Amino acid sequence: MKPIAQTLGETALLERLSRDVRQTIDAIDRSTDERGLVGFWPNSRGYVPLTAWALQFLVEAREAGEAVDLALLQRLANGLKQVPARAGG
Repeated sequence: MKPIAQTLGETALLERLSRDVRQTIDAIDRSTDERGLVGFWPNSRGYVPLTAWALQFLVEAREAGEAVDLALLQRLANGLKQVPARAGG
């Protein structure tokens, strides 16, 4: 979406996208449990599929130039590494 907004010169859209991404990154951070798994809300149990999705979002946000805390990326990656194969979370 960023390339389209840049091409059209839509500064307001770019700002909105960045703000929404930052808010999502903050929500992911607040919703990550002690095991490094992301839950649906803060202080809830984390789930493997949700964590995988969140990690993918963070990687893509970083590749798009958004500021993503490397410690958060590592925490989620480590959380997924700790999950036994075929476990649901």
